[in-house]
Amino acid sequence: MKVWLQWRNFCLLSVVLALPLVASASDEGRDSDPLEGFNRAMFSFNDTADRWALKPVARGYRAV
Repeated sequence: MKVWLQWRNFCLLSVVLALPLVASASDEGRDSDPLEGFNRAMFSFNDTADRWALKPVARGYRAV
């Protein structure tokens, strides 16, 4: 029983000490992504190309 209590206390202490490590940092001072517009356009293009060209080709290849 004593070993179980020591283990529980160790786990609780570990969690309490680890909480500051995962605390959320403030968003102040974050720079915006200068390429965000390009990234969104490229993602949209890739998503459309995948949906309308690559998936049908892959399905046909898999069927053969």
